[in-house]
Amino acid sequence: MNRSIALIVIVVVAALAGCRGRGEYANPVRWIRGADSTKEQVANAFDPDDADLRREGIVALSRNDGGLQERYLRGYAILSKDPAAPVRSAAIVALGRSGSDKYLPELIDALVNDPDAQVRADAAEALGKEKVQGESAVEPLSRQARGDPDPAVRVRCVRALRQYKTAPVLGTLIRSLGDEDFAVRRAARSSLVEMTYLDGQYDAKLWRRLIAEKEDPFAPPPAKPSRHWWNWLGL
Repeated sequence: MNRSIALIVIVVVAALAGCRGRGEYANPVRWIRGADSTKEQVANAFDPDDADLRREGIVALSRNDGGLQERYLRGYAILSKDPAAPVRSAAIVALGRSGSDKYLPELIDALVNDPDAQVRADAAEALGKEKVQGESAVEPLSRQARGDPDPAVRVRCVRALRQYKTAPVLGTLIRSLGDEDFAVRRAARSSLVEMTYLDGQYDAKLWRRLIAEKEDPFAPPPAKPSRHWWNWLGL
């Protein structure tokens, strides 16, 4: 069956099934092809009646650099307060892609206050991006790393904290080595290793000793002297 016949079949089946909603399956041809233009993507993102269309519009629009212009970022900030959790999540991800710290307050608010765990996790991941991060995110990330009820959120928080090289962050990560969830403990160890070039495994006491012994806990190890090829010959 070629593509044209397949499209006709889908359209007919959808019509017979009574697809009259405004969701992503309401127009099978549009569902297959996706939004055709930026204008349509913007219209979908702000559709007042259909949360699926809003989510779809945000994802499609923010996938391209053109959809990360300031005028669209302002829209994502508004949509980060949408009643539907999938829409809020898509908006938070888009703000994280922006490469701008202008919307840190929206990201922090989502991390701390959103009732949906996926939204909080997406906010934590966004706050770990190099150009989005800011000092005001350290305390909320640390607090959620210690106390968020969802382990997936705690994992994203300890991953994000590796971008914030301060002594209090090291303390938070060392405490996270005792988290009840192994994925959190593993993420905390990974962040500590990346930040300090040390490895105390999952032993909090060992980590504290190793860090205390290092003059600058974040300094990379000294480079090994290069060996010339003739040294291998013992010359």
